[in-house]
Amino acid sequence: VWYINPTDGLLDDELDVYASVGQEIAGFDVSATMTGYFFPDSGGDATYELGLGVGRSLGIVDWNMTARYDFEIEGWYFETGVSKGFAVSDSIELVLSTGISYQVDYHTAGGDFNHVYVMAALPIALSSNVTLEPYVAGLFALDAIDAFQDDTIHGGVSLSVSF
Repeated sequence: VWYINPTDGLLDDELDVYASVGQEIAGFDVSATMTGYFFPDSGGDATYELGLGVGRSLGIVDWNMTARYDFEIEGWYFETGVSKGFAVSDSIELVLSTGISYQVDYHTAGGDFNHVYVMAALPIALSSNVTLEPYVAGLFALDAIDAFQDDTIHGGVSLSVSF
């Protein structure tokens, strides 16, 4: 579950509910994810996505790729990136990441690059299956969304539980 309630007063909050399963196959981490996006304040229509993710350690960095199909808007979203973690202590790591995304009929008609992102996160292992993760990130709009999306700097905290 992920939720954001911006303070700009534009009724653009978002609740994401997702479930994911994963498996290592031939040295690659492969996952399938189903996500529902809900917009409580605006009353906007919910939408649902099916995603496939692939990742692998390349030694010096970790690489990941995601492809998602949105059933409501009938569009595709692709993202690829790299990350590098640095141990701060036994239970804390600094993770730096960057990536780029591409869309086809997702935010706009046709295909074009969506955005570039950079992020610094500080995952804190509270137990073997619970992680608290404060982060700060920048999202820089490219051709697909730059007409209606400003570049943004944002931060937050996530709590992850795995079983």
